[in-house]
Amino acid sequence: MNLKQATISGLITYFTIFIIGSILLFGLGITMNLFGIVMLLIMPFVIFLIAKYLYFNKIKVRQRIEGLYLGIYWLVIAILLDIIILFYGFNIGWNYFLKANWTMPFRYADYVIFAFLASYFSKRQVHHKLKKGK
Repeated sequence: MNLKQATISGLITYFTIFIIGSILLFGLGITMNLFGIVMLLIMPFVIFLIAKYLYFNKIKVRQRIEGLYLGIYWLVIAILLDIIILFYGFNIGWNYFLKANWTMPFRYADYVIFAFLASYFSKRQVHHKLKKGK
């Protein structure tokens, strides 16, 4: 995994999702339940597209498992930034995580699932050729 590229694309992914979420909550004023469902539908596209075009287009995928590593790394970034921004920036507190609606674990899982799928569909795969006779 290219750590620099993973960090940059992970931050872009997080803040893209954060901006979309802010527009939905504060700009359109939707309820938290509807917010969770809408984000559950939007996040896979954002994660997949950024992983595929901003990360995997820049590196060669040696193994498909690199998408799993990328997704876990992005998940860690998302949780850390949620804690920093939501707790200390907006002073929301632990109730956001402890009493979040049913979509929250799925939204976090999206990072891992759709980063992995992006690696699977990446065109920049290194194909290992088998030697004849083996």
